Amino acid sequence: MCRRIDLRLVIMSATADAYQLSDYFFGCGILCVTGRNFPVEIIYSPSDAEGTSGVGRIAPHADVVKKAVEVHKTEKEGTILAFLTSQAEVEWACERFVAPSAVALPLHGKLSFEEQFRVFQNHPGKRKVIFATNIAEISLTIPGVKYVIDSGMVKESKYEPRTDMSILKLDNVLVELEGQNPKDEPEIRRVHLGVALLRILTLGVDNVAVFDFVDAPVPEAIAMAVKNLVQLGAVVEKNSVLELTQEGHCLVKLGLEPKLGKLNFGCFRHRMGKEGIVLASVMANASSIFCRVGSLDDKMKADCLKVQFCNPNGDLFTLLSVYKEWESLPPSYWVWNPTEGNNKHDKNLKKVILASLAENVAMYTGYDQLGYEVALTGQQVQLHPSCSLLAFGEKPNLVVFGELLSVVDQYLVCVTAFDFEALSMLDPPPPFDASHMDEWRLRVEKVAGCSSTLLKRFCGKSNHGLLSIVSRARSLCMDERISIQVDIYQNEILLYAASHDMGKVSALVSNALKCEQKWMRNECLEKYIYNGRGEVPMALFGSGAQIKHLEVDQRFLTVDRASEVPEKKIDGCICSILKFSGNKKDCDEKDKWGRITFLTPETAMKATKIQRFDFNGSVIKLFPSLATSGEMFKMPSFPSVTAMIHWPQRESTGRGVLKCSSGDVHSIFAGTFDIVIGTRYARFEIDQMYSDSILIANIDTGLLEADVLDALEFYTGRTDLEFFLLRRKVDLYSESAFERSNKVKASATRAVGKIPSSIILVE
Repeated sequence: MCRRIDLRLVIMSATADAYQLSDYFFGCGILCVTGRNFPVEIIYSPSDAEGTSGVGRIAPHADVVKKAVEVHKTEKEGTILAFLTSQAEVEWACERFVAPSAVALPLHGKLSFEEQFRVFQNHPGKRKVIFATNIAEISLTIPGVKYVIDSGMVKESKYEPRTDMSILKLDNVLVELEGQNPKDEPEIRRVHLGVALLRILTLGVDNVAVFDFVDAPVPEAIAMAVKNLVQLGAVVEKNSVLELTQEGHCLVKLGLEPKLGKLNFGCFRHRMGKEGIVLASVMANASSIFCRVGSLDDKMKADCLKVQFCNPNGDLFTLLSVYKEWESLPPSYWVWNPTEGNNKHDKNLKKVILASLAENVAMYTGYDQLGYEVALTGQQVQLHPSCSLLAFGEKPNLVVFGELLSVVDQYLVCVTAFDFEALSMLDPPPPFDASHMDEWRLRVEKVAGCSSTLLKRFCGKSNHGLLSIVSRARSLCMDERISIQVDIYQNEILLYAASHDMGKVSALVSNALKCEQKWMRNECLEKYIYNGRGEVPMALFGSGAQIKHLEVDQRFLTVDRASEVPEKKIDGCICSILKFSGNKKDCDEKDKWGRITFLTPETAMKATKIQRFDFNGSVIKLFPSLATSGEMFKMPSFPSVTAMIHWPQRESTGRGVLKCSSGDVHSIFAGTFDIVIGTRYARFEIDQMYSDSILIANIDTGLLEADVLDALEFYTGRTDLEFFLLRRKVDLYSESAFERSNKVKASATRAVGKIPSSIILVE
């Protein structure tokens, strides 16, 4: 413009900052064109989720459905348009909105033309209620809309240069109440800068960092884009000056995102030009190839149709198969054939894909819950649920991905599997140290032969014991990826650690198991012998109901324990340790850790006099327990009966019913999906039969009601919850039930036979 005074530049925009552009272009003039305005009444409605958090928080799309029902019931005729943030929310809202005089219609980008056209059709006698994503805001004008409902939430995709990841984030829309329009973040700060930098370098600007942008991106974004271009071989740095290579000039002319251009050129070099063009196209539009909408049956049919195209090499090969089947018209210029597995064309395509995405390499950690680890950044991510590799039940050791997507979790998108040897053939070499990748991968070791009782004690209540051991292992090995899984049904423990740390983790678990076995052998129970007033004798019962100590002088055997600083050590025999649950009311003093029972009163009294001592590497403080000394309450005695009765307990179905005495159980658990109960994630469902209860599914069938209730009270902080498990029906006359009953009777007889004749005991 400085050289051509006759040149006129007109910038037209409805959202750009006109004054900022005017200042940038030497104070040029601004022309404003006023559009037609219509009177609109804006009503701000408080959200049910306002002021709440955690498990009681209500999802915004539930608020939208509730408001749509309210508007339909209270307002005059007219179409209702409600904005939501995703296809899943739109489908959920259409299922939940039920009104006899209205029809709920979905509107999002993956619907067919016929399905989208339904929002323009008349529905005699019924009001249209349209639940839509922002497609209706930017692409369509729907006549007859009188009411618009907006949750104030929006999903925006943003590139994060620090992690080289595209994040799909749910944000609140910032709307000023005074009527000012919210200012959107410039696009140049939300996208990868590869294409922009190539064009700037083509103009002769060799120092991009000092280029005069209208809205300058952050320095990290520029540095990451330069790093990517150097890895692709598009630019070289000489004397701190960037220069375009021959391939870089070709990428500028192509006008594609640099990694897609590199992919295209690489395929042409292997005489697979058709495949290269298709790969670049489908990779840029991967989310639009497969359509999965409608009812659950429709989605199942779509999944079944997709399976026939899935390729064991990964997502890009699957998309190639789809396009090849769709085109399937002569003449064919295809070289690659999906039916000929593991041929030279597969290998060439993998080489090209890896060279184009060399920075996007991820290694399988060896542990499903951690998934994959990005080689360059160390992030733990998962394969996207739509990944074609999952159709084969495979998780290759090494994959290369198109992009990282962060929604709630972080996912790898457009994944391709490759072998470790391919990394050594890269030129330029990958921007990370590939030599130690295999050593860093987690291995798995199995500890078998443990009883279910031992494993339950090893895990502790609400998995507190297991979590403590995992924390110690991670601290000892300085590796946060280390994990320990307990399978009570298979009677085994799975250890996940790197090869050089496995010995330490195995020793830690082995010591913990030996400790629990010792306590199981020596565990004792302190009980009063009979009901009565005055000085009632108290007995210390060991295994097989053996009386280890009979106390008639009202001395104590049990002391309360609290953590303290190490000072002294005590000699004596401890027979039982009880750790208080952190969320229970029976722990009257919060500084108490638990309760310890000794074999003799002399040892217990000695412990309280010394007060502090070292036990198993843990330093504790002791004082007499009020629970057994009679000052607060007495230990319950055995009822005076002469039989010991057992009966087989029916197997749990893995489902249960939760109620609350205050009646607000739905508000407590609304929107809750990820509470861990035992070793599984529980799933909350609406009880269709009773409105005052919630169904909980996917419960570990080995857990008791008390175990589940402990976890629920811990997560909610509520103590007025009621829970019971749904158990399977048992045929009392079946042979298996009869045999179990005989075994129970025999065990009861043996147990009673071990009781001394002077003592009457019942359980």
